[in-house]
Amino acid sequence: MLDEVLPAFETRLNVVTYPVSPGDSITASLVCLTNCQPNALQTWRLSMRNATRNWTFTTTISYRSSLASVEWIQEAPSSSGGTLPLAKFEKVTFNPAGASLNIRNSGFGSIGLNSITMINDYGQTSMPSALDRLGQFSTCWGSNMASFAACAAP
Repeated sequence: MLDEVLPAFETRLNVVTYPVSPGDSITASLVCLTNCQPNALQTWRLSMRNATRNWTFTTTISYRSSLASVEWIQEAPSSSGGTLPLAKFEKVTFNPAGASLNIRNSGFGSIGLNSITMINDYGQTSMPSALDRLGQFSTCWGSNMASFAACAAP
């Protein structure tokens, strides 16, 4: 598992201390702690919790944000040889309700889903669903576009 704050490289989490297996329930939060104004140098707390394995990772970072967007990403891993096959994750559901609420209350940005269907060189896909009434969405793994139906909303 990784945490990443652009433009820096990702931080790899030790798999012994922070194990993740298929079916685990993982939540993440990103909270502005100080200087929470657009384009100021803010202090943020990133927390990830694996309820299934009973561990929590927390780090505090300084970052200059416009406060205009937040992203949730399910992507293929890469190596020095390029993009690797996408793990067969079946379905992952994202619940951005907290971030959407904070964006809505801050007056910055807009609430919406800019979905991207990923198709890699191995013929695998990751296709996002529509938003449900709570602002949640899912993304589903597929083996090829020809036989892969749209991912159902949560």
